Amino acid sequence: MGLGREAFQSINVMAFLMWIEWMSKDGNLVANILPHWSDIMLNNLADEVVVILNFVESSHYPNVYVHESNLPLIQHILRRNVTLQFFHEKRLEVINGITKFINDVCVRAFTDIIEQLNYHRAMKEQELYLANIHGADVIPTHLHPKEV
Repeated sequence: MGLGREAFQSINVMAFLMWIEWMSKDGNLVANILPHWSDIMLNNLADEVVVILNFVESSHYPNVYVHESNLPLIQHILRRNVTLQFFHEKRLEVINGITKFINDVCVRAFTDIIEQLNYHRAMKEQELYLANIHGADVIPTHLHPKEV
């Protein structure tokens, strides 16, 4: 949430990192990253993971030049030279692993966060709806008049 990413994308990123941790047999991989990396580094790592996830979702190997240095942070945390091609070759394993972590861990761990995000999203939609009906003078319901 602190990185301003969409909740479900963040859940997929976390599930991928947990799967990487499980595959690498490094039980402290995620625990070692989160408290020590800056938000910028974590955001860059999440960007790399999103690229990987988009890549493995494709059933065919995209006709793009895949350069080894496209995943420097993933390579750093795994301490090995992995590429998009590596993840594409293991795509079924990646998808199954991520799905398992989402179902077994993330859904349970992040339910309260998802509910909170859905509540805030619903409140914003309601405020927009009311503003459209009553004009722009409507004060958002979650703000105190002094904050407006």
